[in-house]
Amino acid sequence: MAHETSSSERLRVVSTLLATVFIPVVLGLVGHWYTAALKDREIQSRYIELAINILNEEPSDQNKKVRSWAARIIDKYSEIKIGEAEEEILMHRLTSERIETVAKLIESVGKTAGDIARTLP
Repeated sequence: MAHETSSSERLRVVSTLLATVFIPVVLGLVGHWYTAALKDREIQSRYIELAINILNEEPSDQNKKVRSWAARIIDKYSEIKIGEAEEEILMHRLTSERIETVAKLIESVGKTAGDIARTLP
């Protein structure tokens, strides 16, 4: 019985020692991952803000590639991905009224966004 007590005592000491080392390490790792995730989200939001600013500018032949990049950035960081048709709409500077009109046309006529975007000037 004395032998069992010493084995259980050793197990208690080892588990206490592991817990004192393991818990701070785990908490440190979780804190690091959380901080890294917050930094990534901040960077993503800055990219999206930059992309929106680019897309708010008047479209031209000079900024066509930059506008395409901006649309890809929004697609990359969006939970809901945009398709080619939606990217085409983003490439043209549309007012919110025109976007609502396009959305209504899509609903009522059943055309795809790409079909409508191709007809826009």
